[in-house]
Amino acid sequence: RAMSTLRFLKTEKLRETDYYALSDVTMSSDMTTYRQALRDLPSNYTTSDGEALTDNLSNLNWPTKP
Repeated sequence: RAMSTLRFLKTEKLRETDYYALSDVTMSSDMTTYRQALRDLPSNYTTSDGEALTDNLSNLNWPTKP
């Protein structure tokens, strides 16, 4: 269940920054790095407590949006 929630929230965060990926907008390297970190989830996730993901994802360290 945690993984399906993660996928949903990750998609929402990417959708919020889709504007920066348009051809007439110059995306900063920080935004590129942020979007790549989101796309790499869950293969590279880290948690605040070093444990597995919880269902509510409260222990997930999300990438920081620039």
